[in-house]
Amino acid sequence: MENEIIVALIRAGASLSSALIGACAVLFAAKRVIDRKKLRLSLIQALNDVHFLMEVEKVHVEMSVIANDKSNKVKVRDIVRGEKGLEFSGKNTPSSIKRKLTKFSSLDD
Repeated sequence: MENEIIVALIRAGASLSSALIGACAVLFAAKRVIDRKKLRLSLIQALNDVHFLMEVEKVHVEMSVIANDKSNKVKVRDIVRGEKGLEFSGKNTPSSIKRKLTKFSSLDD
């Protein structure tokens, strides 16, 4: 009788551990999907911000040309590079930002 109880306990433990492993795998996969979606939304927001700031720069340059008959865009960017140590990659042009936003907005996780 004792052997039957031990066998039953081992089977119950195996069933329980396999259920726990399956549940952990599902939770891990769900967390990855949620994290990926949060990252995508964060990227979309950052791209929207970059696009907004590029439009602000464009309007500012237009206002500067009207007021001073010249654009200081290159001069201002040089000052930011020199004083702030920041660099503009040039990879995020308005057209590439629109393409990326369309691509990332249409993805379904």
